[in-house]
Amino acid sequence: MNGITKPQIVTVEQTLRFLEKKGIKENINYFVCKDSASILHMFEIIKAIPGTNFFNQKGSLLVYGDSICPGLAMNFAKSLNRNSINRIDPSYKFEDMMRLVKPVYNTSDLRVSDYDYMVVFYWAIFAGNINKNVFEIADELKKKDSLKILIVYVNVDFLKSWGMKKMPQMNLK
Repeated sequence: MNGITKPQIVTVEQTLRFLEKKGIKENINYFVCKDSASILHMFEIIKAIPGTNFFNQKGSLLVYGDSICPGLAMNFAKSLNRNSINRIDPSYKFEDMMRLVKPVYNTSDLRVSDYDYMVVFYWAIFAGNINKNVFEIADELKKKDSLKILIVYVNVDFLKSWGMKKMPQMNLK
Protein backbone atom coordinates (compact mmCIF):
# COMPACT_ATOMS: atom_id res chain seq x y z
CA MET A 1 0.00 0.00 0.00
CA ASN A 2 1.32 3.47 -0.95
CA GLY A 3 4.56 1.89 -2.17
CA ILE A 4 5.69 1.07 1.37
CA THR A 5 8.25 -1.74 1.44
CA LYS A 6 10.43 -3.46 3.99
CA PRO A 7 13.60 -1.42 4.64
CA GLN A 8 16.46 -2.58 2.44
CA ILE A 9 20.10 -1.69 2.08
CA VAL A 10 20.40 0.78 -0.83
CA THR A 11 22.98 3.00 -2.51
CA VAL A 12 23.10 6.80 -2.37
CA GLU A 13 22.48 6.72 -6.13
CA GLN A 14 19.19 4.89 -5.55
CA THR A 15 18.13 7.59 -3.08
CA LEU A 16 19.03 10.28 -5.62
CA ARG A 17 16.96 8.58 -8.34
CA PHE A 18 14.01 8.42 -5.93
CA LEU A 19 14.29 12.16 -5.25
CA GLU A 20 14.61 12.87 -8.95
CA LYS A 21 11.40 10.94 -9.68
CA LYS A 22 9.67 13.06 -7.03
CA GLY A 23 10.87 16.27 -8.71
CA ILE A 24 13.34 17.23 -6.00
CA LYS A 25 16.27 19.15 -7.49
CA GLU A 26 19.96 18.36 -7.05
CA ASN A 27 20.87 21.73 -5.54
CA ILE A 28 19.28 20.96 -2.20
CA ASN A 29 20.65 20.42 1.27
CA TYR A 30 20.56 16.65 1.04
CA PHE A 31 22.12 14.48 3.75
CA VAL A 32 22.44 10.80 4.60
CA CYS A 33 23.34 9.23 7.92
CA LYS A 34 27.09 8.81 8.43
CA ASP A 35 26.97 5.13 9.37
CA SER A 36 24.82 2.41 10.89
CA ALA A 37 25.38 3.68 14.45
CA SER A 38 24.24 7.17 13.39
CA ILE A 39 21.06 5.93 11.75
CA LEU A 40 20.14 3.82 14.77
CA HIS A 41 20.65 6.88 16.98
CA MET A 42 18.60 8.95 14.51
CA PHE A 43 15.72 6.48 14.84
CA GLU A 44 15.85 6.97 18.61
CA ILE A 45 15.40 10.74 18.36
CA ILE A 46 12.94 11.16 15.49
CA LYS A 47 9.36 10.11 16.05
CA ALA A 48 8.41 8.66 12.65
CA ILE A 49 9.47 8.10 9.07
CA PRO A 50 8.76 10.15 7.12
CA GLY A 51 8.85 12.98 9.60
CA THR A 52 9.41 16.69 10.04
CA ASN A 53 11.29 18.66 12.69
CA PHE A 54 11.20 22.43 13.05
CA PHE A 55 14.05 24.28 14.77
CA ASN A 56 14.27 27.94 15.75
CA GLN A 57 17.16 30.35 15.14
CA LYS A 58 18.97 29.01 18.19
CA GLY A 59 18.70 25.45 16.89
CA SER A 60 16.12 24.40 19.47
CA LEU A 61 13.53 21.80 18.49
CA LEU A 62 10.02 23.26 18.33
CA VAL A 63 6.96 21.39 19.54
CA TYR A 64 4.08 21.55 17.06
CA GLY A 65 1.73 18.86 18.33
CA ASP A 66 1.44 15.73 20.33
CA SER A 67 1.39 13.31 17.40
CA ILE A 68 3.38 12.43 14.31
CA CYS A 69 0.57 13.43 11.96
CA PRO A 70 1.87 15.17 8.82
CA GLY A 71 -1.27 17.31 8.82
CA LEU A 72 -0.13 18.92 12.07
CA ALA A 73 3.29 19.58 10.54
CA MET A 74 1.65 21.21 7.50
CA ASN A 75 -0.56 23.40 9.69
CA PHE A 76 2.48 24.41 11.75
CA ALA A 77 4.44 25.20 8.58
CA LYS A 78 1.63 27.43 7.31
CA SER A 79 1.49 29.31 10.63
CA LEU A 80 5.22 30.04 10.94
CA ASN A 81 6.15 33.70 11.23
CA ARG A 82 8.78 35.80 12.97
CA ASN A 83 6.45 36.50 15.89
CA SER A 84 5.60 32.85 16.58
CA ILE A 85 6.02 31.79 20.18
CA ASN A 86 6.61 28.07 20.39
CA ARG A 87 7.30 25.50 23.05
CA ILE A 88 10.78 24.00 23.00
CA ASP A 89 11.55 20.29 23.18
CA PRO A 90 14.92 19.99 24.96
CA SER A 91 15.50 16.36 23.88
CA TYR A 92 17.83 17.38 21.04
CA LYS A 93 18.92 20.34 18.93
CA PHE A 94 19.62 20.94 15.25
CA GLU A 95 23.35 20.52 15.85
CA ASP A 96 22.78 17.12 17.50
CA MET A 97 20.97 15.89 14.41
CA MET A 98 23.62 17.37 12.07
CA ARG A 99 26.38 15.42 13.87
CA LEU A 100 24.71 12.19 12.70
CA VAL A 101 24.63 13.05 8.99
CA LYS A 102 26.92 13.94 6.10
CA PRO A 103 26.10 15.93 2.96
CA VAL A 104 25.60 14.19 -0.36
CA TYR A 105 26.55 17.36 -2.24
CA ASN A 106 29.11 19.98 -1.28
CA THR A 107 26.97 21.94 1.14
CA SER A 108 28.22 25.17 2.61
CA ASP A 109 28.44 25.59 6.36
CA LEU A 110 24.89 25.70 7.69
CA ARG A 111 24.92 28.27 10.48
CA VAL A 112 21.65 28.30 12.35
CA SER A 113 21.95 32.01 13.13
CA ASP A 114 21.60 32.76 9.38
CA TYR A 115 17.98 31.52 9.37
CA ASP A 116 14.71 32.24 11.09
CA TYR A 117 13.90 28.51 11.08
CA MET A 118 15.50 25.23 10.05
CA VAL A 119 13.18 22.46 8.93
CA VAL A 120 14.44 18.90 8.61
CA PHE A 121 12.56 16.34 6.58
CA TYR A 122 13.36 12.69 7.28
CA TRP A 123 12.43 10.37 4.43
CA ALA A 124 13.27 6.92 3.11
CA ILE A 125 12.75 4.96 -0.10
CA PHE A 126 10.96 2.26 1.90
CA ALA A 127 8.32 4.82 2.97
CA GLY A 128 7.14 5.03 -0.66
CA ASN A 129 4.45 7.57 -1.50
CA ILE A 130 4.00 8.53 2.14
CA ASN A 131 7.13 10.67 1.62
CA LYS A 132 4.87 12.93 -0.45
CA ASN A 133 3.69 14.52 2.82
CA VAL A 134 7.12 15.88 3.71
CA PHE A 135 7.79 17.08 0.17
CA GLU A 136 4.46 18.96 0.19
CA ILE A 137 5.37 20.64 3.47
CA ALA A 138 8.71 21.70 1.94
CA ASP A 139 6.85 23.20 -1.02
CA GLU A 140 4.61 25.13 1.37
CA LEU A 141 7.62 26.52 3.26
CA LYS A 142 9.26 27.68 0.02
CA LYS A 143 6.30 30.07 -0.41
CA LYS A 144 7.24 31.94 2.78
CA ASP A 145 9.25 34.76 1.22
CA SER A 146 9.21 36.82 4.42
CA LEU A 147 11.19 34.17 6.34
CA LYS A 148 14.66 32.75 5.88
CA ILE A 149 14.03 29.02 6.17
CA LEU A 150 16.71 26.40 5.77
CA ILE A 151 15.20 23.22 4.36
CA VAL A 152 17.21 20.06 4.96
CA TYR A 153 16.39 16.61 3.58
CA VAL A 154 17.78 13.67 5.56
CA ASN A 155 17.52 10.20 4.06
CA VAL A 156 17.20 7.42 6.61
CA ASP A 157 17.66 4.39 4.39
CA PHE A 158 20.39 1.90 5.27
CA LEU A 159 23.31 2.41 2.86
CA LYS A 160 25.49 -0.21 1.17
CA SER A 161 28.55 1.95 1.78
CA TRP A 162 28.29 1.11 5.49
CA GLY A 163 29.26 -2.49 4.75
CA MET A 164 26.25 -4.06 6.47
CA LYS A 165 25.49 -7.63 5.45
CA LYS A 166 21.86 -7.66 6.60
CA MET A 167 19.21 -5.35 7.97
CA PRO A 168 18.97 -4.99 11.74
CA GLN A 169 15.68 -5.83 13.44
CA MET A 170 13.80 -2.67 14.33
CA ASN A 171 10.31 -1.40 15.02
CA LEU A 172 9.50 1.67 12.94
CA LYS A 173 6.29 3.75 12.95
